[in-house]
Amino acid sequence: METIGNFKIPVKGDPESESWGPEISENHRATARIMQGDRSGAKIGTADGRYFEDFIDSIKFMNNEAETGIELTDDGGIKSVSADIGGAIIETGLFGGVSLVDGAISAGDSEIGGITLIDGKITAEEAEIGSISFENIAANTAQIGGVNGKTSFEESGHQTLSGTGTVWEDANFDPTMLTGGGTLPTRINFASTLMGVAAFAGNQNDEVSATIEIPHCAKLNAPGETAVKYTFHAHIYPTTSNGGSARFGLDYLFTKEGVPVTAATTVLVTVPVGLVPWAKKSFDFPVIAAPDELGSQMHWRFYRLATDPLDTSSDNIACATIGLHYEIDSIGSREILVK
Repeated sequence: METIGNFKIPVKGDPESESWGPEISENHRATARIMQGDRSGAKIGTADGRYFEDFIDSIKFMNNEAETGIELTDDGGIKSVSADIGGAIIETGLFGGVSLVDGAISAGDSEIGGITLIDGKITAEEAEIGSISFENIAANTAQIGGVNGKTSFEESGHQTLSGTGTVWEDANFDPTMLTGGGTLPTRINFASTLMGVAAFAGNQNDEVSATIEIPHCAKLNAPGETAVKYTFHAHIYPTTSNGGSARFGLDYLFTKEGVPVTAATTVLVTVPVGLVPWAKKSFDFPVIAAPDELGSQMHWRFYRLATDPLDTSSDNIACATIGLHYEIDSIGSREILVK
């Protein structure tokens, strides 16, 4: 064994050198380059083009030909030297308190930016990586979003939306395709076209009715709560420039499995017709509390109260569609009867 500076160089035939194993050979000495004097560095290389370089302030593991590798700095950091650490597999190492063992995070307690890892899990109530927020995340789930709204993925892959992450959908009905228990609206031409549209008369109370099962993607109320609201609405067109107001009504009720039908709720609105013929006008009824059971059905009756004193228009009011705006918090239900 030969000692040069702080390095021991194996010598072929030397018993101590041979004890290092069969891989130690004269090639190691043949490719060794020891720099003395100011000790700017020293390299011990191998015949296959790799070398170990020892600096006073860092250690580099390099490929001699490609001049790429990983540098261990004196402050405990790891950085690449013209190389990509992103794809490297780190079996055992420590990054600022985060231990990687067999590629997994196993730190007791540590932080990456604003995220605290305790026993290898993200446990911070609120932390962000860019626009990704982690807030009380259960095991085997993922969340994307901010503090006010997010999209969550469960271990099963089921997706849910919450807060400002929820979205809205619209279920629409064409009155010309519906039936009713009283006088149905007549069918007239839509403006100057040959397309048909329902006309609610100015001298009689026309009506239509229908039923919709609340879609499985819709957000529901918890039992006993009424915070989640839906909106029933209509899209109408004045057929003249006479103006005035029209009085519209909505009766509705929700049904649940095995529960007797309850009395319907009635809401009325007065809508200014407008002075521009065939200029679309939309209006909403007061908000409706969503049901609390998957599979609930909404039965409804929509009508014009032309005989009501508050209805001051004697003209036909065309109605193209009647619809229900409902909030969505998932892409569907987990099971057919389980939200």
